[in-house]
Amino acid sequence: MDSSNYQTPVSQLLTYGHPKTPSDWANYSQEFGLKSEHIPELIRLATDLSFNDLYHEESPEVWAPLHAWRALSEFGPEASSAVTPLLGLITELEDDDYFREDMPQVLTKIGPSSITEIEKLLHGSSTELLTQGLLATDCLEAIAKEYPETRERIFDIAIRQLDNYRHNDPGLNGFLIRLLCDLENADALPAIEKAFFEGKVDVFVVDWEDVQIAFGINDPAPNRESLREFMKIQLTGRQKPKGFASATNTKAKANKSKKKAKS
Repeated sequence: MDSSNYQTPVSQLLTYGHPKTPSDWANYSQEFGLKSEHIPELIRLATDLSFNDLYHEESPEVWAPLHAWRALSEFGPEASSAVTPLLGLITELEDDDYFREDMPQVLTKIGPSSITEIEKLLHGSSTELLTQGLLATDCLEAIAKEYPETRERIFDIAIRQLDNYRHNDPGLNGFLIRLLCDLENADALPAIEKAFFEGKVDVFVVDWEDVQIAFGINDPAPNRESLREFMKIQLTGRQKPKGFASATNTKAKANKSKKKAKS
């Protein structure tokens, strides 16, 4: 790591140090005079893995990449060129809490142009797909909340990937279902039910009760334990879940159901 590779004002981020709290985001453009012309150098700093060597040292420079990616988010769509290199950090930084917590907010601020690159995380190698899937669904959820006009597109992305539930990791299916629950589009219910019915969902990520609350249904859980008996009774799968209940107080209950911690 050679700090001389960075010029003022970007170089000032090397001495900014530890953020007071995870949510303590500076106004970098105002505080350091950063402008769009500094985006390429900010990308280079944000993706400079040599700073990882300082992780166990008491050096303010270890925090420089974090400040760089947060600074990039302030430029919105102008920083769209940062999306691919930032997402490319996931293999190296999968255990970095700041990275995993920051990226949904960073990419949301950059805007919906991030969606195409985020979707690619859902098609990675089997060894990386679970980690990538968690980050991808968290980012897509954040973008959908900030930009309602993207909800249909994000729904299509999630449902296409869930259609492959038999080949997906159960954890990835759980992340996708959790995203679909947040989108609250009932068209997802048949696919969600099939995944649960065949025992292809990690219930530590999302369980059937979460689905019931999100969509206001009273379907019995199509769980793995009842699979054989259920198949004897119903020779063909239902086209859509039965027993829709009133959605009254669904929102209040949904807040209570957000109990699953990210693994």
